[in-house]
Parts: sequence; C-alpha cells; structure tokens
Amino acid sequence: MRALLREMLASENNAVFLATGDGEAQGVATVSVSLGLECGLSAEMDDLYVLPQARGKGVAASLIEAACQWSRARGCSVVLATVMPEGEAKHGLKAFYRRQGFSDVGRVILERWLREESSEILERA
Repeated sequence: MRALLREMLASENNAVFLATGDGEAQGVATVSVSLGLECGLSAEMDDLYVLPQARGKGVAASLIEAACQWSRARGCSVVLATVMPEGEAKHGLKAFYRRQGFSDVGRVILERWLREESSEILERA
C-alpha cells in the first residue's frame, strides 16, 4: 500500500486528503481524475475512511467537500463514489452519500482483475 500511496501522490491526477484533529489522523480520502467521452473530466473518490472514534463529527463530510473542491478546480464535471456491498451492509453508505449530495444513478461497476498481485494487495489490506 505504501508503494501505491507514493505513486498516487506523485501523479497530478490524484489527490490524498488527510483529516486530523488533536494532532491525530482521523480520516482519509483519495481521488483520481480520468478523461472519458461521457463526462469529460471526472473524479472518483476511490477511498473514504474515518476512524470509528471520529465518526459522526463531520470528518467524512469535510473530506468529501475537500475532494469536490479539488476536483472542481481541475475542471471535473462530476465526482463519483463507489459503494461496495459490505460498506452498504455495515454502514448504510448509500444513504450517507445521498445526504452529501450524491445520487444513485443505477450505474453498476463490474471489475476484472488483470494481475494476480492486484487482488492479493486487496486481500492483505
């Protein structure tokens, strides 16, 4: 994960946002920009995580707003957030994201791993 973080930080098409409070990290969000025919420049919030003890205090909303401002400044027309089934089951993330201004447009993401080590990275995380 450290290598991926370094690679992400080195690219102008990615951003990492860290929320802190009382001198401690409380949450993180990552964003990646891509160019497509449908939306032009779009941003995907790849990761959003807030430590359990910091939840319910607006940390996630602040991270989302920072990601949206950064994306808007780069000319993105939309910010996408992916909700995984386990996140929905455990935290009701669809309702959370709706409260943050996101819409469920019914888009379904299918994935196909291209390298074995990619799936192994996720299993270790």
